[in-house]
Amino acid sequence: MADRTITVGGYSKTFSITGWRIGYSVAAARWAQAIGAMNDLLYVCAPTPLQAGVAVGIQELPPSFYQDMAKDFQAKRDRF
Repeated sequence: MADRTITVGGYSKTFSITGWRIGYSVAAARWAQAIGAMNDLLYVCAPTPLQAGVAVGIQELPPSFYQDMAKDFQAKRDRF
């Protein structure tokens, strides 16, 4: 499945930065090259400082940040 799977995600909800439009994709090399080429033609990259901010968040936030966020989302879902 790994050769046929493409995962696409974003950080807008995770870090409450909905206007930044910063995301990622994970795929086998042949798909990643095609995704990169299409991205270069169709989308404008987020400014470097915003990308750096997300990188710091990924590297420095403790696991409890994500665990608490999951609990909060579950509570909101259950309430709904």
